Amino acid sequence: MIPIGDTLAAMGSRLAIIFDPVGQQIFYPRYGAFDEIVADLAIGIRLKSGETRALPFTRRYAHFAFVEQTNTMNSITYTGLAPDLGIKLTARFTTTFYPRDERLSTAPILLLDLSVERPASAAARTKTGAVPEPVGEIFFELESPQIRTRTDGLQVRLSFQSQPHENRQSPAASRGAPLHPMACEDFIFPHTGGLPLRADARANGFVSAFDLRKTPQSRPVQLTWCAYTTDAVLDLFGERRPFKYTEFFKTEDDLIHYIVLERFEMLCRVSFFDDLFQNTGLGKTYEDLVAFGFHSFLLNTWWTLWDHGRDWFSVWQGSNYFHSPLNVEYNNALLYLALWPELLERLLRQWACFEESGVRCLGKRRGAATSCLPHDMGSGARVGQAHYHHAMEVEDVCNYLLLAHTHWRWTAISSIVKDSYKLVKRLTHFLIMADTTGEGVPDKGVACAIDDGPTALQFGREQAYLGFKTLAALEKGAEIAQLNRDAETARLARKQAARLRDTLDEKGWMVDHYAVTLGPSVEGVTDIWKGRPVRPQDISGWDAYSIYTANGLLYPFLAATPVRVNTQRLSRDITTAMTHTQTEYGCTHTSEGTDRVWISQNLWRDFVAAYLDVDILNNADRYWAWQIAAGRGPTPAGFCDAVGGNVIFDSRGATAIGVFFAVCRFQLDRIAGKCSVEPICDRLDVPLLVLARWDLHQVPRLSVHRYSGQRHIKVSYRNCLRDLELTVIEPE
Repeated sequence: MIPIGDTLAAMGSRLAIIFDPVGQQIFYPRYGAFDEIVADLAIGIRLKSGETRALPFTRRYAHFAFVEQTNTMNSITYTGLAPDLGIKLTARFTTTFYPRDERLSTAPILLLDLSVERPASAAARTKTGAVPEPVGEIFFELESPQIRTRTDGLQVRLSFQSQPHENRQSPAASRGAPLHPMACEDFIFPHTGGLPLRADARANGFVSAFDLRKTPQSRPVQLTWCAYTTDAVLDLFGERRPFKYTEFFKTEDDLIHYIVLERFEMLCRVSFFDDLFQNTGLGKTYEDLVAFGFHSFLLNTWWTLWDHGRDWFSVWQGSNYFHSPLNVEYNNALLYLALWPELLERLLRQWACFEESGVRCLGKRRGAATSCLPHDMGSGARVGQAHYHHAMEVEDVCNYLLLAHTHWRWTAISSIVKDSYKLVKRLTHFLIMADTTGEGVPDKGVACAIDDGPTALQFGREQAYLGFKTLAALEKGAEIAQLNRDAETARLARKQAARLRDTLDEKGWMVDHYAVTLGPSVEGVTDIWKGRPVRPQDISGWDAYSIYTANGLLYPFLAATPVRVNTQRLSRDITTAMTHTQTEYGCTHTSEGTDRVWISQNLWRDFVAAYLDVDILNNADRYWAWQIAAGRGPTPAGFCDAVGGNVIFDSRGATAIGVFFAVCRFQLDRIAGKCSVEPICDRLDVPLLVLARWDLHQVPRLSVHRYSGQRHIKVSYRNCLRDLELTVIEPE
């Protein structure tokens, strides 16, 4: 594909490179904003005859005439072709993510492999003198006014200061002591024997000679780019904590020893993981979108030690820099469930530390105690208190309950829903008491995360989106209550759910769709941004079409415990809403009052639609078109979720991995010991990621083919199912 702004990062360790081919530079973020350090990275070839070509991350050399970018989950490969010189350069940057392998995944390293070759056509032209002789050197050079470089033995050392990011506009964030710049010392070293350092210290890099007169390809040049520190880096509740990787690598030498001994094994594991996402039958668009979104997700991750032997894991929301907003992790959790459920368990336990009384939102009311959760855990390099402008009580309570329930059913691990049941109970009662009209639909705490949406969707008093999401959360809260032998809470939750279900169908259905809100009332509704009551004219579009109606239904479908709703109406709602909201790059929030498109929410809608017998997964072409457009803009954007928005490198790119569930309507309930697939297309070869045995390199694949007029479905590695009963459902 054409080169676009992209990134590669080590998981949780804050080593990352942001590639900016349009600006002809790279960014080198660490603890601060993504653009805190700018550098000129020259990777190219210099022929003996004097001609020089480089990849488009430098302004000091002429660029290759043609440059192509190829992505996998763990790598970005840039291929530069100079037809006039008869030379092709390949540079592959690789990170080392592998599911459930903490040491490999958190190692603060990026691997770089370089090679040059002479295309066959160029070899013929050399004999006629049409191109120079293919003799010269590969070079790697790094320059930045913000980085002091020096050679140290066979290493290039990079010394710089990183200013931890702080959200000083947030009242909560501004209360803490200022975070001071932190000293960083990174290094790059070669693996290839005989690869000399450039004598000119100003070059700050390496050279390797090549001669392609007798061989079509040079020997590979292997470099490893490392960051290592034992410093405490993340402020957790007032105490700085070091990176997780210091548990495995006590010193810099330990890290180097690990790399030198295991580089080949690292690449084998990485390649095995990457290959799972290739040739799936989903098409190149989805393969690129999933990998591209994953890159931005890794850029946002933080993984440190905490206390009492516990780790801390959280994820920035792109250039908003909020730590693990619940509404964002609600989407990202598709990735955790697919690859690393323990990360979701860790997040669920961490969110429990931020429990707040429901009294502030609901006032003092009779009944059981209630609780809610804040929007986020902090921002920048500081965790301990929510930094966002306002809470989203009903929405985030629902998010937590649905995630906790799905984690329980998918893993058969009940510790979360048992250990934290007191919290779950208070959250469930919050949803019940957020309804003050007796109709079931919440009308308190209903400001939601769609902060660039129309008033009706963002602050509306009785929203269909939150109504259906609350319905799902109440049903799942009742299941958790039943597990904990709390019959009364289960009864109350189910009673409220039944009332809510009836109200949505009686008052929300508008012939061919569900309205955004159940009516135009603005009683008690406050515009949180403006600090004043919402006026009647502000609520125009209350009866519009919206893509959010079925948002809360995906996790119950995945956990094989679908919500009791009118599926025919919801299917029609999705179809008609798409017709009324479609744009070049996807659907807007609603059909009235906004032109903003969120790619992650379009993907989410598409995945829910698959379970409702509406196949609109081909919308991915629109979403990828926006990533290409944003990636060729003046600022590298990585996964850009909002069309026309200002959040770049959004971690919500992780949402795209959900296509592997949706395309085969995957359902799993380990409590019941059942798993099912119901493919929605006739050509498919996708990994069933959640069933993988990563330690054994065994990942079941679902293959669907049609030949001789018959549809053939096969699932490999059935031994990975263990005690699960697999059902393959054929479409009628």
